[in-house]
Amino acid sequence: MSRSASEAAEPAPASVRATRVGFFVRIADPRQLNVLEFYRNDRAALRELGFEVLTITRVRQLPRVSPDFYYCWWFGFGFFAALWARLRGRVCVLIGNVHTQDGGGLDDWPLAKRLPMKWAMRLATATIFTSHAEVTRLGATRPRNPHVVYHAVNLARHQPADVERAPLVVAITHLTRTNVARKMVLESLEAFALFRTGHPDYKMVLVGEHGDALGVVRAKIAALGIEGAVELPGRVSFERKLALLQTATAYLQPSRCEGFGLAILEAEACGCPVVTNHEPCIVEISGDAVLYGDTPSELAMQLARLAGDAALWRQMRERGLANARRYSYEARREQLCELLASLGLKPVTLAAPTTPGARA
Repeated sequence: MSRSASEAAEPAPASVRATRVGFFVRIADPRQLNVLEFYRNDRAALRELGFEVLTITRVRQLPRVSPDFYYCWWFGFGFFAALWARLRGRVCVLIGNVHTQDGGGLDDWPLAKRLPMKWAMRLATATIFTSHAEVTRLGATRPRNPHVVYHAVNLARHQPADVERAPLVVAITHLTRTNVARKMVLESLEAFALFRTGHPDYKMVLVGEHGDALGVVRAKIAALGIEGAVELPGRVSFERKLALLQTATAYLQPSRCEGFGLAILEAEACGCPVVTNHEPCIVEISGDAVLYGDTPSELAMQLARLAGDAALWRQMRERGLANARRYSYEARREQLCELLASLGLKPVTLAAPTTPGARA
């Protein structure tokens, strides 16, 4: 006799445990799992899809945890998780980027780092890349079962506000030597200095934890003669970051290399027009929703256009908002659900959906 629809929909008995996923990311400070949106989003999505998430932040913890499958961030340390999963006969989904800090691809990494990354992609059951631009950086390497799943913008947390725009330019990056070089911070300061010659009332706020390039940044600011116009507040609260993005005339973020460009999407979601450069991933993700310049003078020109043309500013604001909506948390969760289902990974029971803004 066939079961009725109501019978088929009954939850599994309490004695049946949920499918457990080992969420592996080698990270020095586990608190960052609740701060960085890409970790936060994926952990929340896995829980909402009904999986029990077991967090693993050290390689030595791998033998101590017994999940049903592994979901691992980054191809370098991910090698250890992928190898362990293979030895245990478990599915391993591996996600990460392959670009170098200066825009190179997988083959530009030192041999000692390149080989584990390549082996990890071959050991994993499936590999996830965050943009098609990343796939092009693989060179001749052919990962096992590759997929492109875009990052998500938390639209419940990043929203526009009905406020007057301020004479303000915002940029966000940690002030380490690596990040300052990759995010083209010195070039951005040059662009702002050029822009400010015609717009002396404008200020720039460069948000980000102070690191080993703070002195270099301060020296550049002094050399450009814009000490009184640039604020370096360090790490700020989410509330202040949100307020800055909601009120600024522009978000200035050129980059030598991106795997997705989440910070740019967050600015767009807050209604802040973006000025950036023609980095392949940025072009793929944001298209005509941002303004482009590839030199300090071109970036300064785009800032001046936004400051002087209210109609253009409103147009770019609306384009940015529409673009950010394409990368919702719900869309990423659905893609992950489909990928995991294709690997035979289905939860015993589905968890009740939560409000993205309330995720821990």
